[in-house]
Amino acid sequence: MPSWPLHLSADKSEESSPVSTNTLEEPLQSADSTPEASLEQSRPAVKMASTSSDIFAEPIGTGPPPSQIKQRKDHPAERLRIHAKGPLETNKFFSNFYMGSQASPAYLHPYSVYWAKGSGDTKSWGLAVSQIEASQRVFGEPGPSGAARYFASPSGIQHLCLSASELGKDTVLTTDEMSAFMGQISFRPKEGAEPCIRFHMLQGSGFITAIYNNCQPVLQTAIGWKTVTKATKQPKPGVEKYKLLMENGQKWLVYARQSKGNPVDLQVASATLAKAKGDFTGIVQIAKDPGGGEAVYDQACGAYATDMTLSGSVRGAQGNYSFAWKKGGDQNAKLVMFALPHHASSFDPATKAGETAVKLQTTTKGIATAVAGDKWTMVEDRMPISMAFKPWTPEKGTINSIPDAAKAVIHKIALLEAAQDVSKQSDQNSMYFSGKVMLRPRGRRAAQVDTRLLTCRHRLCIDAR
Repeated sequence: MPSWPLHLSADKSEESSPVSTNTLEEPLQSADSTPEASLEQSRPAVKMASTSSDIFAEPIGTGPPPSQIKQRKDHPAERLRIHAKGPLETNKFFSNFYMGSQASPAYLHPYSVYWAKGSGDTKSWGLAVSQIEASQRVFGEPGPSGAARYFASPSGIQHLCLSASELGKDTVLTTDEMSAFMGQISFRPKEGAEPCIRFHMLQGSGFITAIYNNCQPVLQTAIGWKTVTKATKQPKPGVEKYKLLMENGQKWLVYARQSKGNPVDLQVASATLAKAKGDFTGIVQIAKDPGGGEAVYDQACGAYATDMTLSGSVRGAQGNYSFAWKKGGDQNAKLVMFALPHHASSFDPATKAGETAVKLQTTTKGIATAVAGDKWTMVEDRMPISMAFKPWTPEKGTINSIPDAAKAVIHKIALLEAAQDVSKQSDQNSMYFSGKVMLRPRGRRAAQVDTRLLTCRHRLCIDAR
């Protein structure tokens, strides 16, 4: 740990002399001033066939479920502090904010976030942010095939926490807006109080953005920082920038843009705590820099995604789909959002031109790439439009001829699997295997069934060739 006391230092790499922690060297410019040139250059529009309709615009069906499916008007899971109006979707990536303890993670890829709720080394009452490196994953012992039986990414590491002095043991977390791709949560000092901090939760967010409403920002870490450095040159007018070098050698960036009143003036209190000098109204954004990412984040800071719209079209075996984000903050700045490998592999030329060299590990979905742009378009040239219930391969298409012997084996296995106690089979001590185990009957009989199933699959593969 560093020697005491810790001081907020000036970033000497910004071609300017050190500054005081209490004053600004240059007058604050308007947050609405024209930002620097965008990272995204002029790009050609995607050229592909399209239809006049959006395949995601209309629901597949709006009628009631079949009469054989029982209905109930309540829900077994309590809806905790949901203020959103209208129908509520289930199984969302942000559902942990209104279920159970409200303190389980939401995985945004590459970041995971959760309500610290006074826990951990920081004892924070704000939002804890984590990003796990590949080297931190834990692998189980090898199985018969030599592959690890399982792997896990650690959770609950409070790399940084975005909080406020007003938050404490009476803090409540509410979900105020919900859509298909976004959940807006608020931290309130107590039940019924106005929000102190708001967050728009979207997967792929380039920054974790806290929207402060006249309260004192607090930044905490369980890792500890070696240095906290304030840039003496603003990345764009009206935006303050801080660099955090952590005890584990990682680098995080902090950006703050006021919407009214005074800018953020962070004061380092210890190796794990920094506070703004006074109340603040505006946004504070954090991002992890894996190396070489400052220029990318500098261009994108001040803007944040508030929602997303999905659209798509199909013509023959070719289709495309697009993500278009709504944006808050600096409307002149291009968003930076992280793409997963399956997105990047299908980018059209215009979207691909926005790819950057900034890459971060996700928990289970590979390496995420930061992309500059407010809209992405992905193109799929060979969609499996001939796929139906029968066996199918990309090379041969639908396999219409299945041997009678294979059909007989499939029939027997189907009867065995349909006879299982689904509730008991799915109630296991692993969320992953609770689903998988339903496909694997147990015991000696199960081994015989599995052998027959493998034989059946092998025969189908031979026929497909």
